Amino acid sequence: MARSLVVHRDRVPESQKIYRAAQYVRMSTDYQQYSIENQAVAIAAYAELHRLRIVRTYRDEGESGLKIENRTGLSALLVAASDAGVLPKGSGKSNPSLSPPELAHLNR
Repeated sequence: MARSLVVHRDRVPESQKIYRAAQYVRMSTDYQQYSIENQAVAIAAYAELHRLRIVRTYRDEGESGLKIENRTGLSALLVAASDAGVLPKGSGKSNPSLSPPELAHLNR
């Protein structure tokens, strides 16, 4: 049997770990200053600086940000984060009254 190197995730030094992340981008009108592409570039730069690998993009285009019901991309992100254990179970499904800034503080 050939010799092979097996790297265990729990043994990788913290300084070398790369974490998986999702990004959420949105733009409600064509007249907004920051396009979805500009947002993705800014997020990519942040991710590289903080050892994050963007594995999925959630997006809402042409939708008002006033109500979460209009934001299918954000709703999908919250469900995925809840299912993955990043948010408390059910946060993405049963509490649409929370605004994104409030949700960002749930996992701190």
